[in-house]
Amino acid sequence: MNNSKMIHSQERELIYGVYQFMKREKEEGEPVIPLSNLRERVAAATGVSVGTVKMIIKKGKNKPEGATFSSPRKTIEKPSPKSDLDQFDEETIKTVIYRFTETHQCRPTLPKILETMKNEVGNFTGQLSTFY
Repeated sequence: MNNSKMIHSQERELIYGVYQFMKREKEEGEPVIPLSNLRERVAAATGVSVGTVKMIIKKGKNKPEGATFSSPRKTIEKPSPKSDLDQFDEETIKTVIYRFTETHQCRPTLPKILETMKNEVGNFTGQLSTFY
């Protein structure tokens, strides 16, 4: 039988868990959990909590005909730059910081760096938040 659907590792684990549950019932000759406790049986067979089973059943009942369950998506937040510094300005900032530590023998603070940048680069329009 050629099945074109790819089964991912989580699905394989789930299938194997259900298989183990049913195999145990077969060996014992009777249901491990009474047939009337359907949600508990599903939870035990799949290895998830009863609460998760209830939530999935509820979502399954509310989903439109033919629709599939959706998976949660991993969201990646990319911080947007607070300013658009060109490569020249970036190199100038690095040079200013280097000079503070080497020549002036003091720690560079953001206000000092901003003041120096405005004095040295005539068209520098940045603010303190540019350096955050």
